[in-house]
Amino acid sequence: MDSTAKVVSALMELGPCYTRISEATGVPISTVRYIVNEKLPKLGLVIKASVDYNMLGLDRYLVFLDVNSPPHHASTLLDVFGELLYLDYYTFLMRERKFLALFVVPPKFKESFYFFLEKLLETGVLRNYDVKKLNFMKMIPLRVECFDFRKGVWIQNWEQVPREIKITTSESNPAQLKINQLDLRILAELQKNVFVKHVDLAKKLGVSRQTIKRHYEKVIKVIRNYVVMWFPPENPDLIATPVIVKLPSTYSARETILNIPFSYMELNSDDQEYYAMLLLPSIGFYRTMKYLTDRGEIRGIYFPSMEYAMKFTVHYNLYKDQTGWVNTFEEGIEKIVEKVKQFRRRI
Repeated sequence: MDSTAKVVSALMELGPCYTRISEATGVPISTVRYIVNEKLPKLGLVIKASVDYNMLGLDRYLVFLDVNSPPHHASTLLDVFGELLYLDYYTFLMRERKFLALFVVPPKFKESFYFFLEKLLETGVLRNYDVKKLNFMKMIPLRVECFDFRKGVWIQNWEQVPREIKITTSESNPAQLKINQLDLRILAELQKNVFVKHVDLAKKLGVSRQTIKRHYEKVIKVIRNYVVMWFPPENPDLIATPVIVKLPSTYSARETILNIPFSYMELNSDDQEYYAMLLLPSIGFYRTMKYLTDRGEIRGIYFPSMEYAMKFTVHYNLYKDQTGWVNTFEEGIEKIVEKVKQFRRRI
């Protein structure tokens, strides 16, 4: 196996530790550092921490939002959601002209969250919405055997290289971790850079290295796994096409998605709707669509925008050490309505 492939596989299994990766692969630690810090970014491969939001005491919701504003205005509104209202991710669905949004909400604020959505409807911010509670959401590890790390391209006969798939019907439910705001701030930094150094964390967060080390050991329990994802560093809109597909919530559908090397996220709702997010290389678009349709799996297909999309880190600003997660949905309505009024005054 190529040295880069070995390092990527070990990284996803062992986490962001140069020493452990070197020991496991036999690749010199200097080479491991070069691969992680220089080669992977050039290949368009980024390293992400997959966070278990259940352990933070948060439920996840998939929401389709029909916003009563052009996408450039609506995305500004959603940025406010991401700052103050537990929005984790959004993207604009170009064909439907709606936004797909992922919220992470404390269970005790469920009614306030639904009330918030209803108020957005009543005040004309939304034309309509559809909300689904998720029972699992998982990032999908890179299929190392399907990527040519020397040439920086996907192999073309990937469907002939089946993945060893372990299918589970649902996520485990580990106990909620006792956290504080410093834990969440560390986690937010790890979501930006999994290899961030303790000394840099201490400097940025204004605490000692010893404090960082103590909290870090707790925080990494929230990270389910580390994944490597492909996203072209230059002209991604010419090289790749983001796609979201809706499929039946069945073993065979999940097996199909997990076998496609371009799949990077899977979601399943309480009403048994299964969604997968893929980033298809342009050269592999037709073959992937044919692979899905030949198996009779597709029930819906969406084309998300690269321009109007955003992923947020964990909302440490919405957590107070004395009281826990803060309910911001009621005051959020006022902020959003005011923002909409500002937009309309400009038009």
